[in-house]
Amino acid sequence: MKRMLVTLAPVLVSAVALAQSEKPATVPAQPIAPAKPAAAAPAEEIKPLSIGDVAPAYDIESWVQGNKVASFPAGKVTVLEFWATWCGPCKQSIPHLSEMNDRFKDYGVTFIGVSDEKLETVTGFLAKDEWKEKMRYTVATDPDKSTYKSYMTAAGQGGIPTAFVIGKTGKVEWIGHPMVGLDEVVEQVVNDKWDSKAYKAKFDAEVAANNARRAVMKDLSAARKANDWAKVVSIDNELLAKNPDDVSAQVGKLEALLLGAKRYDEGYTLATSIAEKNAKNPMVLNQIAWMIVDAPGLEKRNLDVATKIAEQGVEASGGKNGAILDTLARCYWDKGDKAKAIATQKKAVEAEGSGPMADELKKTLATYTSGT
Repeated sequence: MKRMLVTLAPVLVSAVALAQSEKPATVPAQPIAPAKPAAAAPAEEIKPLSIGDVAPAYDIESWVQGNKVASFPAGKVTVLEFWATWCGPCKQSIPHLSEMNDRFKDYGVTFIGVSDEKLETVTGFLAKDEWKEKMRYTVATDPDKSTYKSYMTAAGQGGIPTAFVIGKTGKVEWIGHPMVGLDEVVEQVVNDKWDSKAYKAKFDAEVAANNARRAVMKDLSAARKANDWAKVVSIDNELLAKNPDDVSAQVGKLEALLLGAKRYDEGYTLATSIAEKNAKNPMVLNQIAWMIVDAPGLEKRNLDVATKIAEQGVEASGGKNGAILDTLARCYWDKGDKAKAIATQKKAVEAEGSGPMADELKKTLATYTSGT
């Protein structure tokens, strides 16, 4: 059973953007799916976008599903989410967004999923029985990336899925991953309880942290290739000194300690600390727990730490994420608690429902029940 990790290759994401990626059932959460690279084009001036700014007008080519939304209606809330049919994290977010669409319908909240793919690609995706049922909100296409640029590029976001919450006055209230905190944000925005000024400070710090990471990426990559783990840790420490909430630096340092430097005591202390700081982020918790139980080359696996963090992940996700439940089941299995492993894996299968990932979860369950 193998899962993909961000092992020894930090990913540039905001602290609130860690999320699931598509994977075999035994593969846990990846931070975020980087946008597919576009062909080189002349540079164009794009106005920066942050929290509190007026949401730019968008240029949608085709409204694939749901009613056309010409503009952001005054007094109403809109969630504009960027996704793609090839993006695993996006597909994992779809059922959640549909549930939110149903939940906030009476509040007049509009959910719009925008893909920059060709119209026929998106219509073909929605024609599949699985997604007809799971995707129950407005869907649009933006193949020329004009809307992507005015939102994603302008806000310094490099990966999908990413959601923008547009408030009642037409201003951007929140930017982040739809699986990490979106529910609470929309709830507060519709009830006029959201503190956008406090969030803006956090968001701007995250963007600055990503820019700082980009600036040292060459040195960080060279240090990793040279197995200079002391240098890797030093660089991550510098990034964390500028922004203690930089999740990429936190996880990058953890990987360097556990998988490179083999400084296990220090690493597991850090893992616990990261889990405490990200107690409400199930994707970060899942990534750390899986790293401990499955990362190749990890000679000393602290299953107690992994299990505790995995349990935190399940709690933070409301016990509804199949991949996270799968991680916890693996922790129980490796600890020798077969009954808990089987019971938890059954919950993972039930939570996932159908699709390729569900099939892999069932294979894992069969492995557990057979005792092999």
